[in-house]
Amino acid sequence: MNEKSRQDFIDLLNRSNPKQRKTSMQSVEGKVSADGVTYIREEINTVTPDMTARQVVFLSSRECDCGQVLGQDNPLKGKCQHPGCKHFVCRACCRTCGRCGRTVCCRHSRQVSGVYYCKRCYPLRLLIQIFKWFFDIEKEKK
Repeated sequence: MNEKSRQDFIDLLNRSNPKQRKTSMQSVEGKVSADGVTYIREEINTVTPDMTARQVVFLSSRECDCGQVLGQDNPLKGKCQHPGCKHFVCRACCRTCGRCGRTVCCRHSRQVSGVYYCKRCYPLRLLIQIFKWFFDIEKEKK
């Protein structure tokens, strides 16, 4: 077998057409509440003997408790801050209370006039909204 010099290798690179292969593989493996890991990304870069650059990306995602797949476009936001609730919330199901600022899941949030409230703040806000509706109706009658 003839040994090639460094110059021969550089000449080979200059004459060759650049080749590249990129492969992505993704799997969904259970709920995030099982162990708290949102997703695992592993990237492997190699060069084959025919000078083809190859990149393989393995992405193992998890599901949020709401059923959405977690990933870079739908990150995990944390846990529901309602007392006793241990559900994880993601960007898709996260609700922030308009009064106290708690992050709660869909189950522990209520909506009044386009604003979400936690179950603790909701009755007070609903009462205020009812009074506003009542007095607005009375103003229209006069």
